[in-house]
Amino acid sequence: MSAASSFIGDVRNTAHHSSGPLSNVNKNFRALADSLLNSQNKFDHQFQYMLAQGGSMTRVSLSARLSVLTDEANSLLIASSHLEHPTIADGLNLQLQTITNERTNAWLSLISEIETRLQLPSTTSVTITNPLAVLESTHREWGKLRYHLRNEPGHVSLFGTTTDTASYLRSDGVASLLHSSALRLVRTVSISAVQILPAPLPRAGQTLVVPATGTIHCGVVVTNGAYANQPVTIRITLTDSSGLKGIQTYLLHTTLSPMGSFAFVPKDFKVRVNERATLTIVLINAPHLPGVATGRTYQVLTTAAG
Repeated sequence: MSAASSFIGDVRNTAHHSSGPLSNVNKNFRALADSLLNSQNKFDHQFQYMLAQGGSMTRVSLSARLSVLTDEANSLLIASSHLEHPTIADGLNLQLQTITNERTNAWLSLISEIETRLQLPSTTSVTITNPLAVLESTHREWGKLRYHLRNEPGHVSLFGTTTDTASYLRSDGVASLLHSSALRLVRTVSISAVQILPAPLPRAGQTLVVPATGTIHCGVVVTNGAYANQPVTIRITLTDSSGLKGIQTYLLHTTLSPMGSFAFVPKDFKVRVNERATLTIVLINAPHLPGVATGRTYQVLTTAAG
């Protein structure tokens, strides 16, 4: 190596390791790291507050709050990716990134567990083993690492982490949520509308008089009155009263969204002129509650001509 090359290399090495630039790098890292740590601690407090107050919320409100927490947790994961550069002494930037990701996934796992136990719509699928232990161990680990730059250029110390959520769950668990009457799931599914095509003719009484076009169509709207996903099965049957044609039936399935409705598309039934039949619509395995219609029966008469 020439003397000139050696000199240039020494200059670069000295500049890289000089206290001035390193001091600025460490201070800039502190600003980024403390912002992220502050966001984590704010999230931790919000999660703990939700656990303590959630028992007084409705299922809709609690689910919305858990959804917001999930979005905020995912934002922490995105923010931690900005720690990859520049490299800090002892790889502190990557260690903080790892700890942030571990803590965030622990929070997401707890959210998933709460949603599952309360049968709320899921906002996250993250599941890890013993998330409370992860929150506690990462808190202790960062408690040691946060002072690593104290004797480096810039002499910075970083924010610590909090344990609000872990401490609350160790003490109280989720009993206030599981035993809350406001959060108790009461399933209710009903038939909210029936459509017959061609439209029945005006007539007094309970019998539906339908023009004899050779086919009638029956559509059904089913409504979920609970804030939970609800699988439903519906059976639509047309039984010829004369016994000549027997039974035509459809068995249909869907999953209703929380407080949602679903319209089963009209199904076709073949009919004859002057046919008398019974149309039966039944929700299979639907919870039976007072005033909630889970089945309907109609007497059908087709006209003499279409």
